[in-house]
Amino acid sequence: MVYYYSYLSTMFIFKVKTVFMTISVLLFTMKGNSADLTESKVRALVNTIQVSLCKRDTSEAAKLIAQLRKDYPTDGNIRYFGKVLGDIYIYRRQWHEAINILEYSLNYTPTTKLAKIDTTICGPKQNDFLYTYSRVAFSISLSRAYIAIGDFKNSLKYLDLADDKYLDRGCVNGMIMTRSSLSIQFANHYLATGDTSKAIGRLLYYFMLPDGNMAALTRKLKQILLMKYAQTEIIAEVNRAIEHLKIVKGKKGEPERILDFTIFGHTVRQNAHTRTLQQWRETMGKRESIITLLQP
Repeated sequence: MVYYYSYLSTMFIFKVKTVFMTISVLLFTMKGNSADLTESKVRALVNTIQVSLCKRDTSEAAKLIAQLRKDYPTDGNIRYFGKVLGDIYIYRRQWHEAINILEYSLNYTPTTKLAKIDTTICGPKQNDFLYTYSRVAFSISLSRAYIAIGDFKNSLKYLDLADDKYLDRGCVNGMIMTRSSLSIQFANHYLATGDTSKAIGRLLYYFMLPDGNMAALTRKLKQILLMKYAQTEIIAEVNRAIEHLKIVKGKKGEPERILDFTIFGHTVRQNAHTRTLQQWRETMGKRESIITLLQP
């Protein structure tokens, strides 16, 4: 009799465990199916947003991005499209709306993965609004918006963050490229505050570096220089700077050999590598950036 009851008890426990395991599997499957369905819906919404952007329908895109934030508030695409929406507001000159969404998205930490984005929707050439969502890119947009409302303190704050804390230091060339791009926005900031000297100084350090955007930097630099100098004065100053180039010993933290020159009242120090002084004079004379400054 005892054996019989023990057998029944064992069978009951076994059946309970079996039912529990079955329910667990069903729940797990349902959860997985639900997650797949959600991801599918998010991807479809994301693709619709991109189509709107491809058509430059910013009103529809803004509405759909707002829907994404409302329906899927933990989704990984929030940050990416927050940057896009912020740039749409800047494009529309809605500065405060841009600042609100950009600051929210910059500090947003998603709890779900970024849905795969179809990069072929717009064809081979991507839409102007589809920018990177790096913190540096956010900072540039925020600086633009803050300049527009006359808040120069916050404009400079975000540029300084991008120039230091947000800078990816994994690649020296990448750092130069980033700081080169930042230099144009730094110049815009300084110009807005009336400080042309700082604007010129920032651009002078990067306008000849091959890893940066020399063409854009030089155009900006020449535009500012022409506010203060005649073209004949620019030509004379550039030729004087090349004539008085120096190679000096690097200070602590600098390369061993430094190319040192003063131009438009600013001292520029760059890595001289292994080139001689004469080689540097010849190189500078052939640089597109120098040629652009010398052209009428």
